[in-house]
Amino acid sequence: MMEFHRSHLGMDTYTLSLVCLSYLVLYSSSSCEGARILGVFPIGGISHYAPAEAVLKALAARGHDVTVISSYPQKTPLKNFHDIDVSKVKRNAVNSLSFDLVRTALQSASNNFYYVAEVSRTYCEVAFSMPEVQALLDEKFDLVMTEIFGADCNVGFAWKYKAPLVSLISSRPLPWTYSRVGSPQNPSYMRQVHIDYSLPMTFWQRLENTYYYLYFSVFYDLHHNGPLTDKMSKEFFGPRVPSVRDIVQNTSLVLVNSHHSVESAYPLTPNFIEIGGIHIKKAKPLPSDIQKFMDEAKQGVIYFTLGSLVRTSTLPKQVIEAFRDAFAELPVKVLWKFELELENIPPNVYISKWFPQSDILAHPNLKAYITHGGQLGTLEAVYNAVPLVGIPMFHDQHGNIQSLVEKGAAVKLGLNNLVKDKILTALKAVLFDKSYAENMKKLSQKFKDRPLSAADTAVYWIEYVLRHEGAHHLRSAATDMPWYQYFLIDVISFIAIIFICFIFIIRYIIKFIVNLILRNISSKNKSD
Repeated sequence: MMEFHRSHLGMDTYTLSLVCLSYLVLYSSSSCEGARILGVFPIGGISHYAPAEAVLKALAARGHDVTVISSYPQKTPLKNFHDIDVSKVKRNAVNSLSFDLVRTALQSASNNFYYVAEVSRTYCEVAFSMPEVQALLDEKFDLVMTEIFGADCNVGFAWKYKAPLVSLISSRPLPWTYSRVGSPQNPSYMRQVHIDYSLPMTFWQRLENTYYYLYFSVFYDLHHNGPLTDKMSKEFFGPRVPSVRDIVQNTSLVLVNSHHSVESAYPLTPNFIEIGGIHIKKAKPLPSDIQKFMDEAKQGVIYFTLGSLVRTSTLPKQVIEAFRDAFAELPVKVLWKFELELENIPPNVYISKWFPQSDILAHPNLKAYITHGGQLGTLEAVYNAVPLVGIPMFHDQHGNIQSLVEKGAAVKLGLNNLVKDKILTALKAVLFDKSYAENMKKLSQKFKDRPLSAADTAVYWIEYVLRHEGAHHLRSAATDMPWYQYFLIDVISFIAIIFICFIFIIRYIIKFIVNLILRNISSKNKSD
């Protein structure tokens, strides 16, 4: 797992021993008796499961008994780790999206919003239909972990076992996350998940950002966790299960796969914990052919992929040709994830349906990374200090790339700008302008500089929740406040009413005094 930054290597032996001892004490103090933990992560996207898998495997390594509902079972049996494989019923989502679908249906923020709800409910329905999952209702678990993504249709497990609920976000924080733990969300400077405006935002940008803040806040409860999700929950967990919204409002802990060094800084409650990069592992040796290809690339290598969901081979023909022609003019080599055979491949280009991405990003000869801007690959690039050319497509990818553009570590290409000249300009910038590599190196150092590794941080806080029976003392009072109290609508209304009454009283007094003076003047004139 990712290691914390050893900034104290220059210390004397005595001081270094004290530092090491303090970490040992901190880590040992977080231990607790082995607990039974249920992880519910059925969605078939590997980018959704990878951070959760890292947390769950770390818990199993600590001696906890972990059962996981997922679409990606372990290939080799793991001690204390038990899989329930959803992919036996529903195929996982690798290479499931075409470029045309992304460019049309998924460009709308509202379409994305409703799409994630349907995806999550579909996988809940599949999981609930499995006998292995149904059998879990007769068991007992001490803690339940779920994903925050679309509809929270599986949080009923926490109610069933009367267990603390810990939820994980595989991306940057989603708009519907903050309220469940009372963490503040201010649209004046906190961009919504799909927004890619530079900070600080203009008036009109803040207006749009506020609109989506209100839109997501209202419709998440009405649509994602509304009647349809409650109906599904009651059919599986029984008629006495509370509403899904009530269950998520009792969340004990949120783990988010992001870090303030990469995103912009924002306030978090004590039970909202950053574990960005937890999925990053120590680099393994590359396959011999890829290793040879990269080792011999004296001018460097570019790695090009659009992630695990979008098939690069579905790009329009003219876009594929634009990339191919641009690569042919560069002195560097290129690794290109492409699912089909490709004609007229330049000699400096290596085509494959699959690449070991994290190991490639760790190779010292990798000079640039062309990516859609998914959170996992973005954080891997930051960890390995590789500058990006980002082609964001949907959901959080726009914000992920924009954060790096603002830090001078990436260049962004729009979906409508995928022509040879634009591609070449972007690639030459990150390849030959040293500022991009230098800025990414500085960012990488900040990203790694933390007191504990992401895995140790996650394990510590989960065990903290177990030790303190849900750790409800970490909950903000804001979670139990109705919206009109949270936003001080009642207080503001009261002050406004008092102010208006004061104005009317002053107006009445002034009017009375003026009328009195006028009557006196009139009486005096008559007497004269």
